[in-house]
Amino acid sequence: MSTNYAVIFIRSVRIMSKQPLLFACLWVGSILGAISEGVGVSMLIPSISSEGAGSSLSSMPFLGSLMAHFASLGAQERVILAASIMMGFILIRGVLLILVGVIGVIIPLRIQENLVLKGYSGLISADFQYFQRNETGKLLVRTLEHPNKSAAILFNVANIIVNLCLMMIYFSIMMMVSVEMTLAALVSLFLLSLIARKISSEPLREAGKRITESRFSMNNAFNQTVQGIKLIRLRNAENHMMSWFKNSFDRYLVSLKRSQIISASFSPGFSTAAGIIVCMLLIVGAYLFGGTAENQSVWLSQLLVFIVCLYRLMSPAVNINQSRAIIDSNKFAMEDLGDYI
Repeated sequence: MSTNYAVIFIRSVRIMSKQPLLFACLWVGSILGAISEGVGVSMLIPSISSEGAGSSLSSMPFLGSLMAHFASLGAQERVILAASIMMGFILIRGVLLILVGVIGVIIPLRIQENLVLKGYSGLISADFQYFQRNETGKLLVRTLEHPNKSAAILFNVANIIVNLCLMMIYFSIMMMVSVEMTLAALVSLFLLSLIARKISSEPLREAGKRITESRFSMNNAFNQTVQGIKLIRLRNAENHMMSWFKNSFDRYLVSLKRSQIISASFSPGFSTAAGIIVCMLLIVGAYLFGGTAENQSVWLSQLLVFIVCLYRLMSPAVNINQSRAIIDSNKFAMEDLGDYI
């Protein structure tokens, strides 16, 4: 039975929280990085908006005071000042995201090390019946490969956390421009992600399961070849062993190819669908806000900010769906380990 995403997410957060300092840095860095990204992007509004164009946003606590200051400047000064401030926040965001990326790698690797050592410790202290019940290939996969796949899940859960923070910031900026269009974008992205998950989740999990099972068989064949090479040659069993290993390897490649094709199709497929959504939202926005001549300058300047945010929003949305695909491909390992981790 497949484990749902909530269970995997909660279990992953619980495991990562065993590294409290690094886990706290991951959360704080993600939030601060997202805020610095949002502040930087929001600088587009006063840099391209005239006094009139910004009137609908002047009531916002942050943007109101910012636009009041920018209103006294000429167009050239506004752009230079906004670009300078954006550059500073881009540098801050870059440092924070590098820090978050490093932490997102370190936490899973530390946990992988603990799982491998814990598995090997349990292996050398197990009774003889345990070895008789389990083949060598399965023991190798459970001790060495399952922790690696579980670490991949943890890394991608951390990646989802970072990208969710970015998405929330972008949605906040978009809400300042148009609540209706933002809600339409939110619903569209949710439905798009839901369709992608419905189509790919079970095939990816099954492919991951078959990859693991074929690895069991490959490891068994390899181990028996190394341990029994003299007996294999005495009985002229080379062809039998070659056929066994080749069939296992072929099943592994077929499952791996299927998993990677599904995962590789996420980015172009999601980006294409998202581009169509952007075009549809522009048409809707034109009907809602661009009808009268006096609204044109206001609407066009705000629409530019909305488009920038929406396109920047696509990047974390694609990253989240790609991370989910990797989790689907590897979650059989976490299910097989069960409460062991």
